[in-house]
Amino acid sequence: MVTGRATALVAGAVMAGSLFAAAPAFASTAAAAQCPANRFCAWTDPGHTGTSATFATGAFELGGQADNNIESVRNRTSSRWCLYDLRGFRGLLDVVEAGEEGDLPAPARNKVSSLRVC
Repeated sequence: MVTGRATALVAGAVMAGSLFAAAPAFASTAAAAQCPANRFCAWTDPGHTGTSATFATGAFELGGQADNNIESVRNRTSSRWCLYDLRGFRGLLDVVEAGEEGDLPAPARNKVSSLRVC
């Protein structure tokens, strides 16, 4: 959770399987000032600043500018999202609840390599 609650308890509940689209390219800061409804948004800097990416379902591998470079998030979906240290949804770092937003806790900052609805 963005507020820093322990996330290890949900690791067993994460379901495997769905295919996800490739991660979108990061947008410029001006274009990323808002996070659209029904999307999960991530920024490279704290406080929803820096460059951003918007996700509808997730990314098996962030790659490029996004990989290991996420510091703040906003979840505008009705689902919880799981953030992972490794590509392929391995190494659960944090869980972001529906409607939650903020800076990632220190142990998860700049470590996210994949993410998805969980």
